[in-house]
Amino acid sequence: MYRKITDFDLGSSAKRALYADQRFKCASCSIEIAVFHRDILMTGHVPTQELRREASARIQAISGKRRFYDELAVFHGVSDPILDSWITAKIRSEIVTDSTIDPNQFKIVTADRVVYLMGDVMPEQAEKVVNFARQWNEVKRVVTLFQYYHLSNKA
Repeated sequence: MYRKITDFDLGSSAKRALYADQRFKCASCSIEIAVFHRDILMTGHVPTQELRREASARIQAISGKRRFYDELAVFHGVSDPILDSWITAKIRSEIVTDSTIDPNQFKIVTADRVVYLMGDVMPEQAEKVVNFARQWNEVKRVVTLFQYYHLSNKA
């Protein structure tokens, strides 16, 4: 029987694949998994290149994904999840208040002050959202992971 793989299923599979290994629960590991339209984004940081490679291999092995974006960094640092959440909320509020943008077409993830924008979107909407993200001084950089589509008047 055919079973549609949902974003929730993919996210659950990714987290199980990672956290079955105790090494990813270390104090200096901060890994975020986001799934949107079957695209998996892995962000955050781990203390060693070995852990980064292992995390990437585990997520890459998951079936049903459309694409895998590996943005996991290697460094010994402490993230600021409150600041990251604040940045995401500010960008999301800009999107919601703009009547020309469908907020359901965008996923915003902020990790270590880097904003990741995901979605299957029209270029005009994407440009506005990127500008919303870039306007905040707290943002180090903006990474776009869009799939673009164009509406046509042709019948």
